Amino acid sequence: MVSGARSRVARHRAEVLHAERTLTRARALRASTEDFLSLESLEEHRLRLDVERALLCAALHAAEEAEAQHRETVARGSRALVRAPIPGTVMEIAVVEGERAIGGLASSPASPLLTIGDFSQVEAVVEVPETDVRALTVGDSAWIELDALPGRRLPAALTRIGEAAAPRSAGDGDGRVGFAVTLTLIDPAEELRPGLSAVAEIIVDRRREAVAVPIVAATVRDSRPGDSEARGSRTPADVDSPEEGVFRVRGGRAVWNPVELGIGGQEYFEVLSGIAPGDTVVGGPYETIRSLRDGDPVQAIADPFRATAEPVTPY
Repeated sequence: MVSGARSRVARHRAEVLHAERTLTRARALRASTEDFLSLESLEEHRLRLDVERALLCAALHAAEEAEAQHRETVARGSRALVRAPIPGTVMEIAVVEGERAIGGLASSPASPLLTIGDFSQVEAVVEVPETDVRALTVGDSAWIELDALPGRRLPAALTRIGEAAAPRSAGDGDGRVGFAVTLTLIDPAEELRPGLSAVAEIIVDRRREAVAVPIVAATVRDSRPGDSEARGSRTPADVDSPEEGVFRVRGGRAVWNPVELGIGGQEYFEVLSGIAPGDTVVGGPYETIRSLRDGDPVQAIADPFRATAEPVTPY
């Protein structure tokens, strides 16, 4: 439309120029010899020039109108064009060609068109129990394992800790409460996709050359050692405060040994004091270890990977 209007303007400019030259030649011819050109012919040339100038003026106005309409069309198109605020990859398209996009209003949000993800920064959101979240600090290092990438551990850093309990855990009905913790992967793998399930190991502290015992060996005792009859006859004043400890093996029997535990991992607890490297401890299910008493017989079990001691039923 604009190009057509501009071409008409150029054509009328040429016709005006031709009419001006024709009128100039006619005036010169009339001035030299009046018999060669009549006044009527001279007036026709002058009238033709006026007409061509009027047509040029009309073409110029038409071109300006066409350009204005073009600018308005471009402005409308720019308002209808949705630009992503970030570069990324289209992960989901919510509409198909031909559907009408609904803009947002004060009382209702806009209809989603598509979802764009930036895979240059990938985050994993994991749930941490309330008993462990207090030990976390922003900046802690972590390892992430995904079912989709078996055998691979991806390094990450803790970037955000939820201020409130995670909604999906607050109402589970089992009494457990968790907090959402965000981990940012340091070097995301190209195979990662949104929505993958992940398990994280967050490192809150490190110890080198530390004495450690298996988690299955540590327990808590809330009273002085003694048989069940003696415990039942004790008054509240006779009951000691709960203490952590393990059962060491001496002469084939379990002996209660209080310890001071430090940081804990997935399989081991650090022992700050109470036992020495090389001591043999009793391990087993929590309830079994908790119900064990001083002097109960235990039996060592040979294992190709480690040697442990487990409780046996006393005679």
